[in-house]
Amino acid sequence: MTIDEISKGLASGFHDARVLRISIDYEAGEVTFLIDVDLTLPREKVDVPVRRGELKLEGLLYCVIEPPRYSLSKEYLFSEDALWLTADSSDFSKLEEFPKLPEPIPDGGFKHWFYDSNHNSFIYVAAMNAAFQWCE
Repeated sequence: MTIDEISKGLASGFHDARVLRISIDYEAGEVTFLIDVDLTLPREKVDVPVRRGELKLEGLLYCVIEPPRYSLSKEYLFSEDALWLTADSSDFSKLEEFPKLPEPIPDGGFKHWFYDSNHNSFIYVAAMNAAFQWCE
């Protein structure tokens, strides 16, 4: 399964999701994202607007997290706010630019990017399989 396939099963995909934790297990070749997924839909009321889940990537090929794109001046204080995903896709042609990433992806694998609005930066991942499960 790919991230795109998982996204299609969610009300708004990963749009407006908040990443609370990223755990990379290099020995197992996995990365797990703990995410609060936005379940709201335009013009439709829902009983549960946010639900916590885990996105797990197996057969990890890479996980690249860009640094924040703002100045870390002396006045900077760490913000406890989560990473706020406002865009994502497997289509890299939508991006004006991105770092040189390993190519080609092996047959059966996928690559994907997430945009974090809170830090004006991107997360790029590639793996062989994706799985998602609700935490509660």
